[in-house]
Amino acid sequence: MHTTIEVLPTFVRERAALRPPKRLLYPNYADNDGLIPPPENASGLEKPIHRSRKADHFRLLHERDARIAGFRAVITRDDRLLVDESEVDRFSYDALFDKLAGPQNEDMTFRIENGAAHIQFETDPIVIDRPVIFLGSDEPSNFGSWIYRILPKVIDAPYRDYPVLVYNNAPWMNGLLGRMFHGNVSVINHWPRRCYLLREAIIPTLRNVDVYFDEEVRTFYKYAAAAIDGKSPLEKVYLSRRGQKGRPLLNEDELEERLGARGFHIVRPETLSISDQIRIMRDARVIVCPGGSGLFSMVFATSAEFVLDIESGTEWLYAHHNLLRSTAKPHTILFGEREPEHTSPHAPWRVDVHAVLTALAHAGA
Repeated sequence: MHTTIEVLPTFVRERAALRPPKRLLYPNYADNDGLIPPPENASGLEKPIHRSRKADHFRLLHERDARIAGFRAVITRDDRLLVDESEVDRFSYDALFDKLAGPQNEDMTFRIENGAAHIQFETDPIVIDRPVIFLGSDEPSNFGSWIYRILPKVIDAPYRDYPVLVYNNAPWMNGLLGRMFHGNVSVINHWPRRCYLLREAIIPTLRNVDVYFDEEVRTFYKYAAAAIDGKSPLEKVYLSRRGQKGRPLLNEDELEERLGARGFHIVRPETLSISDQIRIMRDARVIVCPGGSGLFSMVFATSAEFVLDIESGTEWLYAHHNLLRSTAKPHTILFGEREPEHTSPHAPWRVDVHAVLTALAHAGA
């Protein structure tokens, strides 16, 4: 059974915090951002994209009798709707409402009626009586989302004292939490299609928006990578998308063969342990990667001298570029082409292998 709750939006700054907010510091770069421009015959990006919204502060909200619907929607005791990014520069509840009412509605039933927002909520929700840290996030099943949305929230949260309520539906998720926080995180699995009542909730705010990492998070990943034992012998690495259903790279066989002839090792991250993935990325000198979740492991690539990002389109270009520029990676971005009969951003695509090899040669890689 369900009931419908009429909610009014609220902002992070309007809610009670567990402790004073923490000021966030971000790296600043000149216009070239350390980019290595692509050669003339290879399409690419030579100037930074100026889309990098930032959060001024990181806050730990403290709510009682908070109701949770979908991925991350918090309904406060006074029927206010709160989400983790509602303090971010240029955040818009109108845009969020459009998203929640559309096909990507974050696993919740939401509607606008007579100008008011309504959320469907279970009459018999899952009740958690003990205090928890709620790590609700957009795209909770996505590796990239974990790297830039979820894990950074944990850094300044009291995770040694309270369990975290987080979507934890794949072994790699638990592996990341365990590896990053040395086994000190206790997890309660969050099922977004169920509703929850949290008697006492600590809610960290979103700190890295548009995949532009703040200084503390950059340092956190640097030291997490350094803590992995052993050394990888793989100096040149290609992160394969083989077997991925979304955005399949149709001529990946040819690309891998040609890269292999240039001394690149083909790596399929999903077949490796979290420690092995981090070790390989940390020690690689040159990395080629199609734009996607694999690119987010660049936060561990502390030895990288050059990264070549191959994009199938421009939909996530701002995010992938911000990832590379905020983690100080010299990089070039090349673009492939989708099959002409497809328009979806997840459509099959191809890349000009010669352009890839030329860009690597241009960068001395």
